[in-house]
Amino acid sequence: MVCVTTSVTLLDSVLKKAGPSVISEFGRRSSSSKPVLLKGGLTSAQQILFIPWKLEVESSNSTKAQKVHHMILVKINRMLFLVSVVIEFSEMVY
Repeated sequence: MVCVTTSVTLLDSVLKKAGPSVISEFGRRSSSSKPVLLKGGLTSAQQILFIPWKLEVESSNSTKAQKVHHMILVKINRMLFLVSVVIEFSEMVY
């Protein structure tokens, strides 16, 4: 699973689902500029990659850009979740 740490809503949601051990480990290892790879915790993912992502935009377009940014993040996260479900299912079948 990939979690963009610059989206507070997404980060909080992933951390809550992953559980206390991931929250604790993320708190110890996170920094504002470097990715962090942790075990999946209570999620169905084997691992979670926490990455910062900054979007450079002109201030006049920042609200629209934030909406687009959020929409893209939601779509990417859904896609990655579906991929992880397919992988888990295929491992169960074989």
